[in-house]
Amino acid sequence: MCSGDHERRVKRKFLLEALASELPSGTIRFSSKVVSIEESGYFKLVHLADVTILKAKVLVGCDGVNSVVAKWLGFKPPVFTRRSAIRGSAEFKSSHEFDPIMMQFTGNGRKNPAQLKQYMLTMLGKVPDEVRAVMENTVLDAFTSSPLRYRHPWEIL
Repeated sequence: MCSGDHERRVKRKFLLEALASELPSGTIRFSSKVVSIEESGYFKLVHLADVTILKAKVLVGCDGVNSVVAKWLGFKPPVFTRRSAIRGSAEFKSSHEFDPIMMQFTGNGRKNPAQLKQYMLTMLGKVPDEVRAVMENTVLDAFTSSPLRYRHPWEIL
């Protein structure tokens, strides 16, 4: 089972573009680590790691599974799924340059990169040679495994 990181980036890109097109210029702040949030009347004071404090009427928390926003909202901590995401990347020469390709697979919790690569090669089954080449050309150092976590949707409601 392969779901490309590229696909997620494209969907995220469309979401961010849609949000940005409806807001005044400069109202979105990207790549900022939220440290804490506090209320100040109708506003939220968002404290960032670089000691900046943002005063916001609306705060959209898309800061991942370890979300400071989710903690501030009182959400329960994410739970482990007993599965892991296995990730790797390979570069292939195209007509102009090397194109990085990111793969993400769901599998077991192996940690050794050689075992991860072998496991994924055996799980591919019958796939086009180009797909198998991505896996075979991925260097061992590029394979990582991390446990998957999520929040139960009924807890968010």
